Amino acid sequence: MNEPASPEIQQLARGIAEDLAGPDAVKEFEVVETLDIHDRPAYLLSLLIESQDAWQRIGKIRIELRMQLGDALAARGDPHRLLLQTLDRRDWSRLHA
Repeated sequence: MNEPASPEIQQLARGIAEDLAGPDAVKEFEVVETLDIHDRPAYLLSLLIESQDAWQRIGKIRIELRMQLGDALAARGDPHRLLLQTLDRRDWSRLHA
């Protein structure tokens, strides 16, 4: 699978992430459709965070992002589960090498 999510889902997810972390904290962003470990549809959100302030609050940001985006997806009747990875520049570069 691993196809880019629809532009609407990308925009929704990025908006929530930037609201929580700050627009300058989210340097790169990617949402792909995939399957979770139980072969259920999922969105994998990958965020490159380059803000010390955001990294100090990363636990809260991740929890709030999962809750807010999960609620938005449920309200739309979207069956996708939410998988999230927050990365620094080194890890982002490895992932996209």
